[in-house]
Amino acid sequence: LLTHNTVAVDRNEAPCSTVIGSITVWAPGDSDSELPGVQVMEASKRPYRIHEPRGEKGPDVTDYRRMVALVDIDAERWYAVDIFRITGGRDHMPSWHGGYTPNPTSVEGVDFTRQEKGTLAGEDVEYGAHYKGPDGTDRWDPYCYLRDVARGTMAPETSVDFAYDTVDNLHLRLNFVPVDETELITARGGAPIAPDKEVLQWAIPHRALAPDADDGALKSQFVTVLEAYTGKRFLGAIRRLPAE
Repeated sequence: LLTHNTVAVDRNEAPCSTVIGSITVWAPGDSDSELPGVQVMEASKRPYRIHEPRGEKGPDVTDYRRMVALVDIDAERWYAVDIFRITGGRDHMPSWHGGYTPNPTSVEGVDFTRQEKGTLAGEDVEYGAHYKGPDGTDRWDPYCYLRDVARGTMAPETSVDFAYDTVDNLHLRLNFVPVDETELITARGGAPIAPDKEVLQWAIPHRALAPDADDGALKSQFVTVLEAYTGKRFLGAIRRLPAE
């Protein structure tokens, strides 16, 4: 899950294999209109269910939904709003990575603390090494292939901008709108068979219950505005508005 721009719960990479998802919202907009419009889709699934095969020891996740809205500004410009809702487990980790670029990724809204060594699996877990998970089982998963880890608390306006090496100066900017206190993790990692070739840059929002918190289901809503632009940005400001 971590490698596919979706949400891993409790860092569990073995979700149930028999679960079928469903489309809960489908609004494709008016294709005949010449005016800017909005297209919306929401999909729901329960990839972690304790009574399903491969899920007996995993988290019981009761809500796992993703809504994406594609919003036209005009005939040439658009942006997307991604809303991922999860209820269940104690740790939520949505992942984002852009396509390969030799250019550095710029981040705004976070004061990072660099992890001195190791990987996302832990400071004492070397790159590509097996390690013990929280339940004591042997693990060998994407977390031990992400290195150069840094962490920091998101500000109300936080962004990660991938700058691509193209003639038109293409960018993909992820504008994060944290609903509750959220940590941002950045890391680097590519295909294990070629760890130093075309390394991807990762942005991973992260929320978790405190270790001493009472047993309960963590509830998260991750909101991201995706902005693809060439040269100069066209979105002026992004902010949360109160809703009743």
